[in-house]
Amino acid sequence: MYKKLLIFSLTEGSCIFTHFNFPAENSRSRKTQLSITQTRCKTFTKPRMSRFPIDIPKSIQTEKLVIKEWLFVRISEYFLYLMFVIAFPFIAIMELNSDLNKNEPIGFSIFFLILSFILSSLLIYSIFNVNSVKRISGLSRGKNSNLIKKIAEKNNWNIQSTNQQMTIINFSWQDSGTDWGKQMTILYNENDILVNCISFGVGSSPSPFHWFANKRKVNKLTTEFENGIKNVLQQRV
Repeated sequence: MYKKLLIFSLTEGSCIFTHFNFPAENSRSRKTQLSITQTRCKTFTKPRMSRFPIDIPKSIQTEKLVIKEWLFVRISEYFLYLMFVIAFPFIAIMELNSDLNKNEPIGFSIFFLILSFILSSLLIYSIFNVNSVKRISGLSRGKNSNLIKKIAEKNNWNIQSTNQQMTIINFSWQDSGTDWGKQMTILYNENDILVNCISFGVGSSPSPFHWFANKRKVNKLTTEFENGIKNVLQQRV
Protein backbone atom coordinates (compact mmCIF):
# COMPACT_ATOMS: atom_id res chain seq x y z
CA MET A 1 0.00 0.00 0.00
CA TYR A 2 1.19 3.46 -0.81
CA LYS A 3 0.33 6.80 0.60
CA LYS A 4 -0.01 9.67 -1.82
CA LEU A 5 0.78 13.34 -1.42
CA LEU A 6 -0.29 15.83 -4.04
CA ILE A 7 1.40 19.22 -4.29
CA PHE A 8 0.18 21.92 -6.63
CA SER A 9 2.62 24.59 -7.75
CA LEU A 10 1.98 27.49 -10.07
CA THR A 11 4.50 29.08 -12.37
CA GLU A 12 4.14 31.75 -14.99
CA GLY A 13 2.09 30.33 -17.82
CA SER A 14 1.79 26.79 -16.42
CA CYS A 15 1.06 24.77 -13.33
CA ILE A 16 2.63 21.56 -12.03
CA PHE A 17 0.95 18.75 -10.12
CA THR A 18 3.53 16.73 -8.21
CA HIS A 19 2.52 13.26 -6.95
CA PHE A 20 4.61 11.71 -4.18
CA ASN A 21 4.01 7.94 -3.78
CA PHE A 22 5.76 6.38 -0.80
CA PRO A 23 5.27 3.09 1.10
CA ALA A 24 3.12 2.99 4.22
CA GLU A 25 4.82 2.48 7.57
CA ASN A 26 3.68 -1.14 7.83
CA SER A 27 4.72 -2.00 4.30
CA ARG A 28 6.64 -5.30 4.02
CA SER A 29 8.15 -4.46 0.69
CA ARG A 30 11.86 -5.24 0.50
CA LYS A 31 12.53 -2.19 -1.61
CA THR A 32 11.53 1.11 -0.13
CA GLN A 33 11.46 3.78 -2.76
CA LEU A 34 9.88 7.13 -3.43
CA SER A 35 8.04 7.59 -6.67
CA ILE A 36 7.60 11.15 -7.90
CA THR A 37 5.43 12.04 -10.84
CA GLN A 38 5.01 15.54 -12.22
CA THR A 39 2.15 16.48 -14.46
CA ARG A 40 2.34 19.78 -16.26
CA CYS A 41 -0.83 21.52 -17.27
CA LYS A 42 -1.72 24.75 -18.99
CA THR A 43 -3.42 27.59 -17.21
CA PHE A 44 -5.52 30.43 -18.53
CA THR A 45 -2.55 32.81 -18.16
CA LYS A 46 -0.94 33.57 -21.49
CA PRO A 47 2.58 34.97 -21.79
CA ARG A 48 2.48 38.65 -22.71
CA MET A 49 4.81 40.64 -24.91
CA SER A 50 4.86 43.43 -22.34
CA ARG A 51 3.34 44.34 -19.01
CA PHE A 52 1.46 47.06 -20.87
CA PRO A 53 0.39 47.45 -24.51
CA ILE A 54 2.80 49.59 -26.53
CA ASP A 55 1.95 51.59 -29.63
CA ILE A 56 5.12 50.81 -31.59
CA PRO A 57 4.65 53.18 -34.59
CA LYS A 58 3.87 56.18 -32.36
CA SER A 59 6.71 55.29 -30.00
CA ILE A 60 9.18 55.32 -32.89
CA GLN A 61 7.74 58.54 -34.31
CA THR A 62 7.77 60.47 -31.02
CA GLU A 63 10.83 58.69 -29.57
CA LYS A 64 8.87 58.14 -26.39
CA LEU A 65 7.30 54.92 -25.21
CA VAL A 66 3.61 55.39 -26.02
CA ILE A 67 1.50 53.19 -23.75
CA LYS A 68 -2.08 52.29 -24.64
CA GLU A 69 -4.11 52.84 -21.49
CA TRP A 70 -7.43 54.23 -20.37
CA LEU A 71 -7.59 57.99 -19.84
CA PHE A 72 -8.80 57.44 -16.28
CA VAL A 73 -5.72 55.34 -15.50
CA ARG A 74 -3.41 58.00 -16.90
CA ILE A 75 -5.12 60.78 -14.93
CA SER A 76 -4.89 58.68 -11.75
CA GLU A 77 -1.16 58.13 -12.29
CA TYR A 78 -0.45 61.84 -12.80
CA PHE A 79 -2.57 62.73 -9.79
CA LEU A 80 -0.48 60.36 -7.68
CA TYR A 81 2.73 61.85 -9.08
CA LEU A 82 1.46 65.34 -8.23
CA MET A 83 0.86 64.32 -4.64
CA PHE A 84 4.45 63.13 -4.30
CA VAL A 85 5.82 66.26 -5.99
CA ILE A 86 4.10 68.68 -3.60
CA ALA A 87 4.29 66.52 -0.45
CA PHE A 88 7.83 67.36 0.72
CA PRO A 89 7.74 71.11 -0.14
CA PHE A 90 4.38 71.38 1.63
CA ILE A 91 5.74 69.72 4.77
CA ALA A 92 8.88 71.87 4.63
CA ILE A 93 6.88 75.10 4.27
CA MET A 94 4.63 74.12 7.17
CA GLU A 95 7.69 73.38 9.32
CA LEU A 96 9.30 76.72 8.42
CA ASN A 97 6.08 78.57 9.17
CA SER A 98 5.84 76.84 12.55
CA ASP A 99 9.41 77.86 13.46
CA LEU A 100 8.74 81.46 12.45
CA ASN A 101 5.58 81.63 14.55
CA LYS A 102 7.41 80.19 17.57
CA ASN A 103 10.49 82.38 17.05
CA GLU A 104 12.65 79.26 16.87
CA PRO A 105 15.84 78.82 14.77
CA ILE A 106 14.96 78.30 11.13
CA GLY A 107 18.31 77.01 9.85
CA PHE A 108 17.22 73.36 9.68
CA SER A 109 13.80 74.29 8.23
CA ILE A 110 15.42 76.27 5.41
CA PHE A 111 17.81 73.40 4.67
CA PHE A 112 14.88 70.97 4.59
CA LEU A 113 12.93 73.33 2.32
CA ILE A 114 15.81 73.58 -0.17
CA LEU A 115 16.30 69.81 -0.09
CA SER A 116 12.58 69.21 -0.65
CA PHE A 117 12.56 71.46 -3.73
CA ILE A 118 15.61 69.65 -5.12
CA LEU A 119 13.95 66.26 -4.62
CA SER A 120 10.71 67.49 -6.18
CA SER A 121 12.62 68.89 -9.17
CA LEU A 122 14.37 65.55 -9.71
CA LEU A 123 11.03 63.76 -9.45
CA ILE A 124 9.45 66.10 -12.01
CA TYR A 125 12.38 65.48 -14.36
CA SER A 126 11.97 61.73 -13.85
CA ILE A 127 8.21 61.86 -14.52
CA PHE A 128 8.69 63.68 -17.83
CA ASN A 129 11.45 61.28 -18.92
CA VAL A 130 10.17 57.95 -17.62
CA ASN A 131 8.89 57.01 -21.11
CA SER A 132 11.78 58.49 -23.07
CA VAL A 133 13.77 56.21 -25.37
CA LYS A 134 17.39 56.33 -26.42
CA ARG A 135 18.15 55.88 -30.11
CA ILE A 136 21.29 53.87 -30.89
CA SER A 137 22.71 53.43 -34.38
CA GLY A 138 23.18 49.81 -35.38
CA LEU A 139 23.36 47.55 -38.41
CA SER A 140 20.50 45.64 -39.95
CA ARG A 141 17.40 44.73 -37.96
CA GLY A 142 18.33 41.05 -37.82
CA LYS A 143 21.92 41.69 -36.70
CA ASN A 144 20.73 44.19 -34.08
CA SER A 145 18.30 41.59 -32.69
CA ASN A 146 21.01 38.91 -32.56
CA LEU A 147 23.38 41.30 -30.79
CA ILE A 148 20.70 42.12 -28.19
CA LYS A 149 20.25 38.39 -27.55
CA LYS A 150 24.01 37.94 -27.02
CA ILE A 151 24.13 40.86 -24.59
CA ALA A 152 21.17 39.45 -22.65
CA GLU A 153 22.78 36.01 -22.43
CA LYS A 154 26.08 37.51 -21.30
CA ASN A 155 24.42 39.44 -18.45
CA ASN A 156 21.89 36.70 -17.57
CA TRP A 157 19.01 38.98 -18.52
CA ASN A 158 15.64 37.35 -19.05
CA ILE A 159 14.23 37.91 -22.54
CA GLN A 160 10.47 37.75 -22.10
CA SER A 161 9.73 37.90 -25.81
CA THR A 162 11.25 39.02 -29.08
CA ASN A 163 10.16 39.53 -32.68
CA GLN A 164 11.03 41.70 -35.69
CA GLN A 165 9.59 44.83 -34.07
CA MET A 166 10.46 44.64 -30.39
CA THR A 167 12.36 42.78 -27.69
CA ILE A 168 11.22 42.76 -24.06
CA ILE A 169 13.72 42.07 -21.26
CA ASN A 170 12.38 41.60 -17.74
CA PHE A 171 14.36 42.15 -14.54
CA SER A 172 13.20 40.61 -11.28
CA TRP A 173 12.71 42.75 -8.17
CA GLN A 174 15.57 40.71 -6.69
CA ASP A 175 17.98 42.44 -9.08
CA SER A 176 17.50 45.80 -7.36
CA GLY A 177 15.43 45.19 -4.23
CA THR A 178 13.98 48.71 -4.42
CA ASP A 179 11.14 48.17 -6.90
CA TRP A 180 8.73 45.49 -8.12
CA GLY A 181 10.74 44.66 -11.22
CA LYS A 182 11.94 46.41 -14.35
CA GLN A 183 11.18 46.07 -18.03
CA MET A 184 13.58 47.04 -20.80
CA THR A 185 11.93 47.63 -24.17
CA ILE A 186 14.01 47.58 -27.37
CA LEU A 187 12.24 48.79 -30.51
CA TYR A 188 13.72 48.08 -33.94
CA ASN A 189 13.53 50.96 -36.43
CA GLU A 190 15.34 50.31 -39.71
CA ASN A 191 19.04 50.14 -38.73
CA ASP A 192 18.57 51.72 -35.30
CA ILE A 193 17.26 50.54 -31.96
CA LEU A 194 15.29 52.58 -29.42
CA VAL A 195 15.73 51.59 -25.78
CA ASN A 196 13.64 52.32 -22.71
CA CYS A 197 13.76 50.91 -19.19
CA ILE A 198 10.88 51.30 -16.72
CA SER A 199 10.51 50.25 -13.08
CA PHE A 200 7.22 49.09 -11.63
CA GLY A 201 5.47 49.77 -8.38
CA VAL A 202 2.67 47.89 -6.70
CA GLY A 203 0.12 46.65 -9.23
CA SER A 204 2.62 46.76 -12.14
CA SER A 205 2.15 50.51 -12.55
CA PRO A 206 5.15 52.40 -14.00
CA SER A 207 7.18 54.10 -11.29
CA PRO A 208 9.23 57.28 -11.86
CA PHE A 209 11.18 56.88 -8.62
CA HIS A 210 13.93 54.71 -10.14
CA TRP A 211 14.65 56.65 -13.32
CA PHE A 212 18.36 57.10 -12.58
CA ALA A 213 18.84 53.38 -11.85
CA ASN A 214 16.99 52.56 -15.07
CA LYS A 215 19.21 55.02 -16.92
CA ARG A 216 22.25 53.00 -15.82
CA LYS A 217 20.66 49.87 -17.29
CA VAL A 218 20.15 51.66 -20.61
CA ASN A 219 23.73 53.00 -20.55
CA LYS A 220 25.07 49.51 -19.90
CA LEU A 221 23.16 48.12 -22.86
CA THR A 222 24.29 51.06 -25.00
CA THR A 223 27.96 50.51 -24.19
CA GLU A 224 27.86 46.77 -24.89
CA PHE A 225 25.78 47.23 -28.04
CA GLU A 226 28.15 49.84 -29.48
CA ASN A 227 31.15 47.64 -28.63
CA GLY A 228 29.43 44.75 -30.38
CA ILE A 229 28.88 46.90 -33.46
CA LYS A 230 32.58 47.82 -33.50
CA ASN A 231 33.57 44.16 -33.30
CA VAL A 232 31.30 43.27 -36.22
CA LEU A 233 32.70 46.10 -38.34
CA GLN A 234 36.28 45.12 -37.50
CA GLN A 235 35.62 41.55 -38.60
CA ARG A 236 34.49 42.84 -42.00
CA VAL A 237 37.80 44.62 -42.60
